[in-house]
Amino acid sequence: MMHELRFLIQHIDVAELTLREKCLKYVKGEEAHVKAVEEDLIKQRQSFEEEKVRHASETARSRVLEQEKLKKSTEDSKKIAAIEKENEDLKEKQARIQAELSTLRVKNSELKRENSALEKSSTENHKQMLQSKSDLSKSEREKADLRVQLSIFKSNCAQLEEQLNKVKKTSSRKFEPLRKTVVRDQALQQHSSKKEDIDKVANFSLNASAIQPNTFSTFAPDQMKFQLTNLDATGSYPGFVPPHPSSAPPRVQWAEPLFNYKPSPNSSVDSLQAYMNNQMCNYAPSPDFVQRTFPPELDNRWPLKPDMKYVESKRLDDGLTHVYFNGEKKFSHTILKCHCTVYCYDDIDYIWHYRKPEKLKVFYSGNGKVFQLDTPDDWNIRIFSNGHFEIHRPSQEDVSTIQANNKRSEMISHALEAPTFEIFEPNGEAYKLDVNGYKTFIDANQSKSVRRDGSQVLILPNAVEYQSKDKDFAIHRVTNGIVRVIFKLCKLELNFCPSDLFFLARHMEEKDGQMTRRKCFQQGLCSHLLKP
Repeated sequence: MMHELRFLIQHIDVAELTLREKCLKYVKGEEAHVKAVEEDLIKQRQSFEEEKVRHASETARSRVLEQEKLKKSTEDSKKIAAIEKENEDLKEKQARIQAELSTLRVKNSELKRENSALEKSSTENHKQMLQSKSDLSKSEREKADLRVQLSIFKSNCAQLEEQLNKVKKTSSRKFEPLRKTVVRDQALQQHSSKKEDIDKVANFSLNASAIQPNTFSTFAPDQMKFQLTNLDATGSYPGFVPPHPSSAPPRVQWAEPLFNYKPSPNSSVDSLQAYMNNQMCNYAPSPDFVQRTFPPELDNRWPLKPDMKYVESKRLDDGLTHVYFNGEKKFSHTILKCHCTVYCYDDIDYIWHYRKPEKLKVFYSGNGKVFQLDTPDDWNIRIFSNGHFEIHRPSQEDVSTIQANNKRSEMISHALEAPTFEIFEPNGEAYKLDVNGYKTFIDANQSKSVRRDGSQVLILPNAVEYQSKDKDFAIHRVTNGIVRVIFKLCKLELNFCPSDLFFLARHMEEKDGQMTRRKCFQQGLCSHLLKP
């Protein structure tokens, strides 16, 4: 505001000086022009009068001379004829002079009209100059008022800065116990039984002596299955000889479901963040764990009464799948042909895990109907079935939220200041909020903004695109809720249609200058998937 007031005062001063210079310059030019025209007209009149007098004197003298000649030589008729002819020429010349004189008179009348027009214009300019002077006096009064407002604004800014410092000190004291609680909960989460179960299944592989790589391709389908209906009371197949303990499939416990979260339309970002931090576990295995051998002594670590049993391993069109069963529900672990990994649960929860880097993965909760994407740059993207969309960046104070009605909210962190909030309403209104709730309207048509970490936000027709710092990946969300994420370095494309609970992962390959896409994993059906 201070800068705008100063700029307005400088602009008024410059306009005043410019207007004065233009008025003086214009008046001087008009006066010089009128003076030049009058001087030229006087000179033409004097020249014409001199020419007329000279012509009259020459005519009189020639007549006298001719008369004297005629008197001296009356017999010479030829000379008389010549004199008459010369007299006629002089008459013609006089007629031409008369015509030129009439032309000069016409020009003189035109010059008079121009002179009157210039005088009228000069009068109008004088009036404008007087009006400008009155405007300048008014501007001086406005400048004085603006200076008073500026002084008031400075005092208000000082008061607000003092209040902000108080709020920062109070907030730091209030949030210290909450931070300690979160650290304690995270420490407890790392030792939870569910994470231990997940780690066991994630690190489990069939013993190399029992099932070698590419063995499934030589088995018949009926030889690859272990039917649970054929189990006897001892938990074995009739006539089945148990293998050596080092090669027997281990049994594991499993806690289900993955998480039970039912979002509400008014759930806050903080509550969702706390829930996801407590519930989502990082248990992604290495994609090549099927090729690893299992230490025999590790078998003794499994519980004596496991809830889940290894059922079968089978090779499908997508890849190699291992199935487990706890008596009620099944859990499957699939290694795809592209070496990506998928975990599926009977309660329709699943996890898709990219081969490398290991941080790149997608969670889906069937109960909450929410997708969560974790990126290698520690971005956390959440997509809800109702169209709600969130991005959480590593700073924890940079959050982007798009509601189902396309109302966009940006929480922006600053180096030495409290975070600010930018709100973009669906009706085109945009404003900024500070920690004290002070609202400042901003330009709603800005097409690009850059955050402190170097990431960008691009506003496109009917879409919003978020780009990482080095533009390694981009998140493209259309107003209908469909989301597409492209990772350039990984050459990977992820498509989400939350209304249809649809997810599609595709690998991108460039052949002959054209980009082709090969399906990695698909869950659900979508009637209006984004076109390639």
